[in-house]
Amino acid sequence: VTRDDLDIAGRIEAITALGFPEVGVSPLRVAANAGSALRDPDWPIYFARMTEAANIELDRARTGLPIRLTNLAVALKQLHRGAASPYPCGAGGGYFSVAADGRWYACHRAVGDDRFRLGDNTGLDADRRRAFLLSRHVHAQESCGACWARYLCSGACHQEMRGRTEASCDFIRAWLDFCLRAYCELSPFPLSSAQKEPRDEWIDQRKTSAS
Repeated sequence: VTRDDLDIAGRIEAITALGFPEVGVSPLRVAANAGSALRDPDWPIYFARMTEAANIELDRARTGLPIRLTNLAVALKQLHRGAASPYPCGAGGGYFSVAADGRWYACHRAVGDDRFRLGDNTGLDADRRRAFLLSRHVHAQESCGACWARYLCSGACHQEMRGRTEASCDFIRAWLDFCLRAYCELSPFPLSSAQKEPRDEWIDQRKTSAS
């Protein structure tokens, strides 16, 4: 999502109308054309658009329809499972991307960036990999030390770290707070006799009642 078009709810409706069951969105933080990346004043607007779209999905969930916004569905599942992690993803741990020249990088978003190069087709560079993982651990992020959301956010995307600002972190905290409230609101919601899946499955797809 670029700063030029923040109509998230409209995009969800347009994409699902094509037959896709769910839609995930991600803000553009770092780009060659910096004019399209979100700036500090854009983050409160982005949050408002995200919660607008999420509230539509929560209304759907209360009537037995599935949540189509992947960002919301995943957050609710992770909260339900008590998920916590010192890393935002498996990049450099159990996940790698291989470039056309045979070099291995921590993830697909970092192909060609030497800071994320961890080996090649002849093998992983153990020292580079260890240094990468140590430097990316949430405990190594000074700005994360006092943040209540650090084990949910995990320091955010490695590749986007250079675009992280206090305003973008404020968005993440606000979004997680919204998701926590949404989880509490949905948890006691009654299920019919035909809706007895585990709660995390219900978040993904609530079945309609046989009656």
